[in-house]
Amino acid sequence: MTSKDTLAAGGRQATTLTAGRARWYAARMERYRLAELAAATGVSSRTIRYYIAEGLLPPPEGVGPAAVYTVAQRDRLALIATLKERYLPLREIAQRLKELDDAGVRAALRADRTPTGATVPSGAASGGERWERITLADGVELHVRADRLDGTLPLAALVRAARGMLTEG
Repeated sequence: MTSKDTLAAGGRQATTLTAGRARWYAARMERYRLAELAAATGVSSRTIRYYIAEGLLPPPEGVGPAAVYTVAQRDRLALIATLKERYLPLREIAQRLKELDDAGVRAALRADRTPTGATVPSGAASGGERWERITLADGVELHVRADRLDGTLPLAALVRAARGMLTEG
C-alpha cells in the first residue's frame, strides 16, 4: 500500500479480511441504542430495562445515552417474546434463558421459534386443560400439563438429556 492509498483510506492502513473475520466484524458492527432496540423488537424501552433488572437480559455495553445493545440481546428479546406468547411466566423464561448461551438462543429461535414448542389448544380432547408441547427432535415431542411447569419437575434437565440422546448416532 502506498502512502497515497493510506491517505485515501483515512490515514489508516487497510487490512485484508478473511470471510470469517468479515462476518465477525459485521456482527460486531450491528449495535443498537435503546430506542433502536425497542423499535427493532417491538419491546418498550421500559420493559427492556425491567428485563435487565430481573436478569432476563444482560446489561448493555456502556452506560447512559452511549449504551449499546448487541444482536445477542436482540435475539434474547425475540426469544422472550416467543416464550411469552406461549404464556410462560417470566420466572420460567428466566430459568430457560439461564441454560442458553448466545448460540443456544439463536438455535431456539431457528427451531420453530421456541425451545418448548407450542401450546396445545384446550378443548374436549384434552379435557379443557392447557398443555405445553416440547419439541425434543424432529417428530418427537413431550407433552406437559401447564400446571406442572411450576419448576418442581426437573424438565430442563430431562429435555436436555432427551435431545442429546435423540441427536446422537
